[in-house]
Amino acid sequence: MIHRMRIDSPDPGRFERILDSINDAVMILDPGHRIVWVNRAMADLLDLPPEKILGTRCYELVHGTDRPIEGCPCDVTKRSGRRESAELDLTGGGICSLVTTDPYFDQAGNLLGMVHIISDKTAMKRTERELRESSRQLSSLVDNIPGIVYRGYRDWSLSFIGAGVDRVTGYSPGEFTSGAVGWKGIIHPDDVERVKEKFRQAQKEKASTLRVEYRILRKDGGVRLIEDRRQMLYGEDGAFASVDGLLLDITDPMETGRKLQESEARFRAIASTASDGIVSVDACGNIGFFNQAAERMFGYSAPDVAGKNVVMLMPERYRSAHQGGMDRFLATKDPRIIGKTVELEGVRRDGTEFPIELSLATWESKEGMAFSAIIRDITVRKSRETNLVRLQMAVEQAAEAMVVTDAAGTIEYVNPSFERVTGYPAEEAVGRNPRILKSGKQDEAFYR
Repeated sequence: MIHRMRIDSPDPGRFERILDSINDAVMILDPGHRIVWVNRAMADLLDLPPEKILGTRCYELVHGTDRPIEGCPCDVTKRSGRRESAELDLTGGGICSLVTTDPYFDQAGNLLGMVHIISDKTAMKRTERELRESSRQLSSLVDNIPGIVYRGYRDWSLSFIGAGVDRVTGYSPGEFTSGAVGWKGIIHPDDVERVKEKFRQAQKEKASTLRVEYRILRKDGGVRLIEDRRQMLYGEDGAFASVDGLLLDITDPMETGRKLQESEARFRAIASTASDGIVSVDACGNIGFFNQAAERMFGYSAPDVAGKNVVMLMPERYRSAHQGGMDRFLATKDPRIIGKTVELEGVRRDGTEFPIELSLATWESKEGMAFSAIIRDITVRKSRETNLVRLQMAVEQAAEAMVVTDAAGTIEYVNPSFERVTGYPAEEAVGRNPRILKSGKQDEAFYR
């Protein structure tokens, strides 16, 4: 179905005000690509006053050419009579834009021009690249540390185990995760009951960590000595849910020590290139590790913060609550705060506050309990969310009836004015076709 837009509002200035309030750049073109109207965002993008823009052909200003570029969405829209979109680097500077063009017609169905919208997708593309890179780095870290990372459950089944397990046990990761081989089944028979008892005791005490050594039987019949370091995870009801662990082959202690040193070096190399801030503190809250992303985020160098309390990175109004939370966790080992992602405020060296997203984990150091946090600056995301809320409020409060449909023409949203003008409540209109508004008083040619 071809959707045709007509602008016949009794107050077109209201639409101009709505379009001036959004971040996307909008211009209206005649069929010859001449610009007849632009919103503020488009004028800012072109860095020209409106009077220098109006009457100029869009490709002259946007692309610097004397004719439409190959695949121009406006040209395609003129031929197809429907919405067209393309992702383009309009400046040649790596700024990714989503260009969308919609045709609009008069009552006789003649093309009056196109609505041309440019949306900046650079931040979204950058976030996607960062997420892919973070995932790649994490996979590299898991696959290259000397130990074997795994996730297990109450019944000893495994949903994940690192690639190094075949070297130590002779079995492939897939044999463990599929259930063809059970981890409990390869523990040396003389060690099984001792391991199970330590596991039961850790659950009873709601311990956050468990470290136990035992022997395993390899696929070829050989015996290896394993150190199993487990992070115990509990559900909302306090019951044991799962375990994240690290298996170390300590059959040769000197080899294990060397591999641990290599593991630490790899971690520091990866942490130094991570796009998110990584901060580690001891049980007293004193900072021991501060990666380069954290330096950029907070404005301090690692030596500036080394040994200082982490409360320096948060607004003063949160500091007593933070200390109280630390004290309660150390006293109760309540696992419910670990692994969750929360949003709060950070404070930079210059005193400015900014929104952050934080995930917390615990680990055992030589000195005892320690904490590591992954911190992400979400200033851009929060700004976008605020703008979306403002746009939603503008649409909800607009006097004009507004309708959003999917590509098939099914109504997905109507604003309150639609309900007032048409008499259709939103719950009746959503999921139906705009043809419900046809009065039947005109002929089919008119409706087309």
